[in-house]
Amino acid sequence: MRAVSQQVSFVAVGVEVLHPVQAQETPLPRSTVRLLPFLLLQPSLSRPFPESKVFSVSGESAVIDVNGVGYEILSPLSTLAELQIKMGHETQVWVHTHVREDAMILFGFLSHQEKDFFLKLISVSGIGPKGALAILSASTPEQIALAIEQENEKLLTTLPGVGKKTARQMILDLKGKVTEFVPVVQTEEKELPKGRNTELEEALLALQALG
Repeated sequence: MRAVSQQVSFVAVGVEVLHPVQAQETPLPRSTVRLLPFLLLQPSLSRPFPESKVFSVSGESAVIDVNGVGYEILSPLSTLAELQIKMGHETQVWVHTHVREDAMILFGFLSHQEKDFFLKLISVSGIGPKGALAILSASTPEQIALAIEQENEKLLTTLPGVGKKTARQMILDLKGKVTEFVPVVQTEEKELPKGRNTELEEALLALQALG
């Protein structure tokens, strides 16, 4: 298994290109993966990133229209809620390309900080990309990093898919490596929030209703 991460707004390396109206997560035969050329969307001289618009948003993914080409991305619920609000408008998405033998999957985030924290999470033994998305759907990088730095297993086990063993592994693997995400002003210990902010609550509920 190999993972590729890009540090620009929307770059896809060897990914399956889907027309927006036909976008779906379709596993690629191993031979197709080997033959896929590298695809790099170069920014124009007048714009720092390619023009990208939100085409559609479903229960766990969104399709981003990049100059007429649709890319399906899997994202945390908070990101999908914000993309739902931006439907039809320009946006910038930070993409991590996860490469497997049978598929290439894009994971998208609205900030490089959240994408970087996603990469930290999937570096932990026992946490895969889907599990990391579930964790980021339940809380923020700041709150999770604070719990890790405080070695607060109790709070970490409130996250989806995180038991005592995984919580201990998160602390073991990430303590001291996520200090950049810890809020400058540390408040009293409290339960990890389930939502990001009230502005996105309705969009989040709508996405959850879609499954």
